[in-house]
Amino acid sequence: MRIVKDEAEVKVPATSANLGPGYDCMGLALSLHDRVRFRATAGATQVHVRGQGKDKLPEDENHLVVRAIRLGLDAVGASQVGVSLWQENQIPQSRGLGSSASAIVSGLALVRAIIAEPEALDNDTMLRIATYLEGHPDNLAPAIYGGITVSGIEGTSSEETATTRQLSSPFLEMGAGEQEEITGESEGSKPVLASEFPKTWALKIKNQYDLRPTVFIPDFELDTSQARSLLPEQVPHVDAAKNVANAALLVCALENHPELLMAATTDYLHQNYRRAAMPASVDLMYWLRAQQLPAVISGAGPCVLVLANVSDQVKSQAEKAGWRVRTLELDTRGVREL
Repeated sequence: MRIVKDEAEVKVPATSANLGPGYDCMGLALSLHDRVRFRATAGATQVHVRGQGKDKLPEDENHLVVRAIRLGLDAVGASQVGVSLWQENQIPQSRGLGSSASAIVSGLALVRAIIAEPEALDNDTMLRIATYLEGHPDNLAPAIYGGITVSGIEGTSSEETATTRQLSSPFLEMGAGEQEEITGESEGSKPVLASEFPKTWALKIKNQYDLRPTVFIPDFELDTSQARSLLPEQVPHVDAAKNVANAALLVCALENHPELLMAATTDYLHQNYRRAAMPASVDLMYWLRAQQLPAVISGAGPCVLVLANVSDQVKSQAEKAGWRVRTLELDTRGVREL
């Protein structure tokens, strides 16, 4: 695959996953964005970050956008290049608003923008490749397609899914949360075929009313791996059954039945188990739900998401308690080239 452009710029939305009972399979895109500009060079990798994550994110090959670019180039059989990257971040880091998903999607979208055959990285293929890095598509799907999505990975067992990780590219030997050094050299590596990546699927939920989610952002961070480590290996069958019912109801509620959102956002699988890592977030969620607001933990937390506009009085009370509150719109477009 030839590279036909040496510069590109993309914009990718923040996302919120789970939405209560839709654990690892549901998510939505929000009108809060990161912008990333790329230039191919002959020199060493350079990353310049402004906004969220400045002075914290890696500025070399370990940067997640760069890693996604490397993976994308390998996946389409394009030559590796030197990378200069400028990132303007609005999405808070480690807050449950999909900052890692946005980084991965923006990297792959930049590759799509510079290659001769961009259809080689269509949205469906991009989701499969991105899921390899992220591990699950719940945040990736809305970042790519926009709007509200349901997504998953085909397969019947963890062993079957694990076979997709036996790939040959030197840029694929790490997970999204690891910080191993990459050399930036791909000479002699075998191109990775899209058929070797997880078999993902995604569908958009057609929201037919004015949904304006409100995000409550704390001043503390929470690592996703820490939040996941608190989840039990098994849950009671009765809880699993209730969650399946509520997730199905949530699809209907998000399509055209906002009156069902309170019942549909009740979760039995993950939120309460994570209380130890973010007690303030879980307390805020229940305080909001006591006022009949469909509040959930956003992704792995610690942000709290309300699937509704929120009164100024409620916002003011939360802000006095140290939360930053923003009412946003759905981003219905997903990642796009600028």
